[in-house]
Amino acid sequence: MNLLGRTTIHSGSFSIEDFAPLYARIGRGPNAAGNHRIPQRASCLLRRLLTRMYVLNRFQPRSGMKWPLRSPERIVVVELRNERLCFRMRNLAFFERSLSLSTIVNAQIPWLPFESPLVTCLSGTGRVGIRIDGEPDCIAADPSSPPTEINFDRLAAWSSDTRLGISVEPGYANAISVASAAAVVRSSSLVIAGRGEEDAIGTVGLVQRALRLVVP
Repeated sequence: MNLLGRTTIHSGSFSIEDFAPLYARIGRGPNAAGNHRIPQRASCLLRRLLTRMYVLNRFQPRSGMKWPLRSPERIVVVELRNERLCFRMRNLAFFERSLSLSTIVNAQIPWLPFESPLVTCLSGTGRVGIRIDGEPDCIAADPSSPPTEINFDRLAAWSSDTRLGISVEPGYANAISVASAAAVVRSSSLVIAGRGEEDAIGTVGLVQRALRLVVP
């Protein structure tokens, strides 16, 4: 089964009783007061500090335990099998202890002017929960199919084999001072994004563009 086939969208509370021990964002999940831990202390240090994800709750799922959800939040659970999932740290809800945090460099030329080349990842075998405010889109893209445009602000997670392009409004100002808001997904095993009604192309100010190079 491919990665998209091992992805499940939850719109209400769901069972985690068969999950391995979890690390979860503090204040979320069935054990909000939790057992504070600092897993993999040297991994993704700056990103975790900036997004208050350095200290996490660790808990052991037990019989009948559920992950609580309230609308409009959704959790997308992805089962990795010796694969790597890239994500924005602010969208991470939890991950199983068997997965490893790391940072990779995204050297795709279209990506570099608009986002930090340092990308946070989880790899190995296990499950990870990605939080989306509202309805998510989970897609896979084949190079032979028409590409899909996704607003950069809605991009939450993507497989490490994803190949992206950039869609930019024409004009000198956009090229110099305003970041493109649309990623063009040319091929991917999985991309997770929030669903929005706005146009795919928008504008981001220079200050916001600079911050996106640092804050995930």
